[in-house]
Formats: sequence, C-alpha cells, structure tokens
Amino acid sequence: CLWFLALNGFNDEFTILSCNLNLDNATSNEVHSVYYHYTLLHINRARKYSHTYIYICKCIINKKLSLCDHQINADHEETTEDDFLSAGERCFQRERLAASYQRRFDNFEYPDEEPVHRYVHCIWTELKLWNDRTGFNVEHIAALYRDKANTEVLVPILSECNRNTQNEPTLRWCYKAFKCVLNSRVGQWFKEDVGRKLHERRVGNHVG
Repeated sequence: CLWFLALNGFNDEFTILSCNLNLDNATSNEVHSVYYHYTLLHINRARKYSHTYIYICKCIINKKLSLCDHQINADHEETTEDDFLSAGERCFQRERLAASYQRRFDNFEYPDEEPVHRYVHCIWTELKLWNDRTGFNVEHIAALYRDKANTEVLVPILSECNRNTQNEPTLRWCYKAFKCVLNSRVGQWFKEDVGRKLHERRVGNHVG
C-alpha cells in the first residue's frame, strides 16, 4: 500500500493513516471506512492510478471484505425495480408533469428539460441513492448489480458518471449522471430489469 502510494505521489495524510491501520483487528465500521475513502480516491484523485490503488489495498484487506459487504447491506435496504417504478409514480405526481412525459419515461427517454431534471432528482433522492453533496451512492448501486459483474467493473463506471467536473447545479448534475449511467453497461442492465418489471405490471393490469 505505502509503496504504491510513494511511487505514484499519494501523500495525503489520511490515506497513509488508513493504510497503516491494523486491519487484522479492525471492526467492520473501520474497514468499511477505509474502503469508502479508497472509493473517494477513485472519484477525486489522479485518474490514471487511483483505480489500481483502490484494489491493491482491497487485496491487502481481503480477509475483511465480507465485513464491508455486510456493513453496506446492513446500512441500506436493497432497492428493487418496483421501488424505482413506485418512486417514479410519486415524483411524477409531485412534480405535476405533463402526461405526455410518461410514455417517454417508459421508453427510458429523458429529455434535457428542467421538469425532467426535477423528476430524475426526485426519484433518486426518494430512493436514498442520491446525495446533493456527494452524488450517487456508488457502493450501494454497485451492490445491486453484483450478480452481473464484480465490483472492479462496476465502481469505475459509476464513479466516472458521478463526477461533476463542470460544477453543474445539483439538479442538472443528477440528471447528467443518470444519463451517463443509462448509456453504460450498468444502464443496459437497469433498463432490462426495469423494463421487465414494467411489462409485468402492464400484463397484470390487463389481466385484472
């Protein structure tokens, strides 16, 4: 850990302290904190090396990684496709959007318009997967797709979309981050899962 830090210029005091933690005796909260801050490094530090650094350090603490996963699951109830659709319905009503938007949303079309920005922000805030200061909760969203790919694939995709390099206002940042995810592999899985659930609802309503 420290060798890689020195080689690539990571001399942040917190990072060095984190690497020096006695992880053999660490609690789940301590290990989760280290992993969380390594994820922040991926978002905020040198793009060329930080992803490698995160996972080198993950290998060093691999005996404790199950505690990280346990902590994530304990802190956040897993979000389902039903949750997304239900939040969408509530936000559609709350934002008083024109009925013409619904068909577009059902086809995963989100035009770059102010009412849509509010709608998208409302959904992800409602699901507790968006924070106006830090953006999407990368770890929790990645956890939803662990059956599709491993963390090393998921976190970089989500972290890249989560960056607010142009210091956009909150609603537009959330909208652009969501659109970025939609255009990624994660977005493809998201559309497949939500689309399947939407179809099931329509069939159920038709039968009923």
